[in-house]
Amino acid sequence: MNSPINSMIVYRVSGCEPKALVSRMMYLAWKASRMTGAGFLQNRGELSEDQVWQVMYEKEDYPGNSPFMSPNKLGDVYADYVAGRMMKFRLKWTDDTIGTGNGPWRSDYQSFCCTYPTFNDLMAAALKTMPNASADLVESVAAEAKESR
Repeated sequence: MNSPINSMIVYRVSGCEPKALVSRMMYLAWKASRMTGAGFLQNRGELSEDQVWQVMYEKEDYPGNSPFMSPNKLGDVYADYVAGRMMKFRLKWTDDTIGTGNGPWRSDYQSFCCTYPTFNDLMAAALKTMPNASADLVESVAAEAKESR
């Protein structure tokens, strides 16, 4: 099993491609996020899962691809602002795992945590929408323990 580097929470995934589950998790988090600050300038209304992925992956809310934002790549994506909604959320995946180093979430940065208080809650919600998919927790390291390594 290949674990995403520096993750605090890692799940082994089966029954679907991890990227498909990552896409669903990003979409559910985006749907549960609220518009903040000047986000209304980037608001695109309701979007499909594919559209959310496109905006997030290509960082379309950042004209000219800001040099301060590292590009997303397969296996490692970060959603900062997506179509006007602040997310501040990273997911990493391999051929059989999904992980995150985010946490604990804060409602002023990750407003989706009002709907999905933890990564485990978001994972469970995504799995419910994908009947053949399953995931088993294989690693969960508290932030304090990670920082002391």
